Amino acid sequence: MNNKGFFMLMQVFSLSILLLAAAAIFSVFRIYSENQVMEDAKMTAVYLAQKEIAMIEGEILTEKKFYDAGTIKEASINKNNVFFHINTSLSVNDKLKTVTAKVNWTVNGKQAEFDLRKTVYTNE
Repeated sequence: MNNKGFFMLMQVFSLSILLLAAAAIFSVFRIYSENQVMEDAKMTAVYLAQKEIAMIEGEILTEKKFYDAGTIKEASINKNNVFFHINTSLSVNDKLKTVTAKVNWTVNGKQAEFDLRKTVYTNE
């Protein structure tokens, strides 16, 4: 092998290593961004669950509406390009009422769920 072929082989080898390193960096960035989107969706789900429970709790405490035990509300919301399904239910135990909000969503083919419960004391 002459000198010209040896230098070309070194250049091809160097470029191959640089491309491999770039691919690794972009793979890590892609994984990070997917996880970040899932975390953002979870924070949105927490917000939606808290909002639903606060609205129902206010209506129960102010006696604006009377709710029986069971499913109170089902809603579907599209926020930040993620589809959320919210199911709000109520269970009654004498003067204690437990409001439960369940939020389901799918991001990048991965399904997730968040449950939030709050017990409200009513003086009826």
